[in-house]
Amino acid sequence: MNCMYFRIIWALDLELWYLRSLKFVIAVKFLGLKLFMLENMLRDLFAFVYMIFIALTAYGVVSRALILYKQVPFTGRGIFGQIFYEPYWLIYGDVSDKNLLDEIINSDNGSTTGNVAEATATHVLLAFHMLFINILLLSLITAVFTHSVDHVRDNSDFYWRHQRYSFVREYFEGLPLSSPPLIFISHIMLLFLSIRRKCCSKLGRNQVTTENHIPLSKKFTRIFKMIPTNDSQNEQWDSFENVATYSYVRSILDKNEDTVMVNDERSGEIMMAIDSNIAETTVNQQQQQIENFKNELMSTCKSVLMETQRELEDNNLKMKNRLNQMKVSLEWMMDAMARVKMNDPKYPRPKLDSPYTENDISFANQPTTLITNSAE
Repeated sequence: MNCMYFRIIWALDLELWYLRSLKFVIAVKFLGLKLFMLENMLRDLFAFVYMIFIALTAYGVVSRALILYKQVPFTGRGIFGQIFYEPYWLIYGDVSDKNLLDEIINSDNGSTTGNVAEATATHVLLAFHMLFINILLLSLITAVFTHSVDHVRDNSDFYWRHQRYSFVREYFEGLPLSSPPLIFISHIMLLFLSIRRKCCSKLGRNQVTTENHIPLSKKFTRIFKMIPTNDSQNEQWDSFENVATYSYVRSILDKNEDTVMVNDERSGEIMMAIDSNIAETTVNQQQQQIENFKNELMSTCKSVLMETQRELEDNNLKMKNRLNQMKVSLEWMMDAMARVKMNDPKYPRPKLDSPYTENDISFANQPTTLITNSAE
């Protein structure tokens, strides 16, 4: 029985060691960035764990209270297995409760396992939680993961260089024999020195005053700094640092240049689109101005023709009045002459016709014709 527990602990430790071995691929640029992306994604995932846990707990408690009332044992295994473990698989689309609910609803006697109405209510609750968890929360997590990956990809060189530096420094400053499975030796040494310092307080105080608060772990580790033995080695290191710095700055400048070129191309496309829009707008404005000028000219001609028509009608009326007056005057003169001189029946008084006949031109129709012709 005891060996079983030790075997379980050893298996879990082996699992952690396998996962820890992924850290060695940090030095590889392609894989190191992927590990950093996973780290950021796990950090984002922990922000959603609380919401997912609340949703799963709510469904687990309510559904078991409806369909498995007084059937779940109040123990750690019963609570974990029925309330947390079964609803947990809803995240991956495994709806095992659906079959149980269908059996309860379709059974003739549902009193042994639950009530049909309660199972129907649990069906509705299951549909709501599937919508909330599988669609809303998981879609939001996917969007957040995409944003994290894009952010790391945009600054890939910076993150990878920082990771590689931290990894090399951690390996350099590590305790002696710090690699598994010999790491327990260094831990035993640190434990022995800690016990010694606690037991011998006087020796510990003297050690603190003489050695200026140097931690025990630092006594067995090296300082992450290499001092050259000759000046030529230092010059080679300076040349290497200069070349590395130049290449890194050059890569940043090339990247910025590519970004500027892309932005210039986009700006050119935007300017071309703006110019085309301006040209179309100018043509439309010119057409609108021509149309407005045409309408204004037509309205002006129409007003002039209407004014001319009114003047012609006034002149026509005046001429009619004048001719009528002349007719009356001539009749009066002829009547007078007939009474005085021309009383002979052989020469009767001449008759005056009307000043207007049916063939006279009507001025009322002329302006309409002129307006129509001008419009054409």
